Amino acid sequence: MEDNVKIIGITGGIGSGKSTVSKFINEMGYKVINSDSKAKKLYLENSELKEKLIKEFGGNFYLPDGNINKKFIEEIVFGEDEKSKENLAKLNALVHPLVIQDNIDEIDELVEKGERLIFVESALIFEISMEDAYDYIICVFTPIDITIKRLIERDSTSEEKILKRMKNQMSSEEKKKKADFVINNNTDLNSLKNATEFIIDVIK
Repeated sequence: MEDNVKIIGITGGIGSGKSTVSKFINEMGYKVINSDSKAKKLYLENSELKEKLIKEFGGNFYLPDGNINKKFIEEIVFGEDEKSKENLAKLNALVHPLVIQDNIDEIDELVEKGERLIFVESALIFEISMEDAYDYIICVFTPIDITIKRLIERDSTSEEKILKRMKNQMSSEEKKKKADFVINNNTDLNSLKNATEFIIDVIK
């Protein structure tokens, strides 16, 4: 990678506001690669991956219309037993290398086009030990009580389901300690936007 190119990771726990921060950065004129969107696309379009997922987890992984079966996936990977942990590790091992390669290919294309500050949004930077791939990492941090309230309102889900998913990610407090920059998302959108713009000015 060229010396004047900077790759910045954007991470945070579930419901922290990563995507909102990414949207603000994109509106500032910078390219933001979304790892979650890439994973969803691979689930649907990569026939080799689909075959492996069905072989590993069974035909219920996909719905009859071809979309992924979110309810089934939540049941097999977000439990508290050892089997769920094994399933989550297997799922990550199948999907993440493809997402990482896709990200690398897109970064190379953007550098060729002259981009010098490129952002990658990814929930699992620290969990899959990818921190060394970035020049800086921004953690979007929201206190757990606010996160739960927002997710219940946004997804019409239960606190129990949210806490189960949180247990399968590194805690937001831990991510906050490991990151180079922290954006606190505990008030309103305007404050979040101002904090994002301030951090980007510092990085530049």
